[in-house]
Amino acid sequence: MIDLATGMYALSWILGALHARHATGRGEAITVGMFDVVAEWMGYQVNYTMGTGLEQEPAWVGSPAVAPYGTYPTSDGQTVVLGTTNDGEWQRLARTVLERPDLAEDPALASNAGRVAERARVDEAIAAWTGAVTLKEAQDVLDAAALGNARLNGVQDVIDHPQLAVRDRWREVPTPQGSFRAVLPPPVAASWTSPMGRVPGLGEHTEGVLAELGYSTADLADWRRDGVIAS
Repeated sequence: MIDLATGMYALSWILGALHARHATGRGEAITVGMFDVVAEWMGYQVNYTMGTGLEQEPAWVGSPAVAPYGTYPTSDGQTVVLGTTNDGEWQRLARTVLERPDLAEDPALASNAGRVAERARVDEAIAAWTGAVTLKEAQDVLDAAALGNARLNGVQDVIDHPQLAVRDRWREVPTPQGSFRAVLPPPVAASWTSPMGRVPGLGEHTEGVLAELGYSTADLADWRRDGVIAS
């Protein structure tokens, strides 16, 4: 999903750069980071956690089309995300990581389709291994086996992530209730930045927007009298 989103952000800013070139005659250097896209798309969760101090429980992480692929708790209370994307990776996971040659040699688990059908059994074997090791131990073994893995981060981990600070992604945005921290949209251009203007109050722009749409002062007065728009 984030792969696709990153491409869409790049596309939109490239189109913006082409449009700007018609006016300025100059090209533009644009970069877009996948982590920035994650932070942007987690806007609701980030705002919820910053506003309440609480983290909502994630539903799940996984893929209905691939097995194994998911989250597994470790002995130190962390969670490791891991998965296999082909039969070769499954063989390395079963033999090298889990040290379960019986699983590697099981015909029912030889293909991804078979592992998807036997997902519960596969997950049980992986969880038994991760539950006996720490996150670091799990990641060291998985890295040595050249298997993709990561620590499952929470929303607060994203908010506190040093990359957002190092890349200067945070901005203070004025609101009627005071200043609020918000993350810049993902793409970075050499000569322009995304506008991060003041958040208007409820109904602050109602009359101006309706006037732009062609409604008269009399229309607005009638709607205000009838309670259609706020006074």
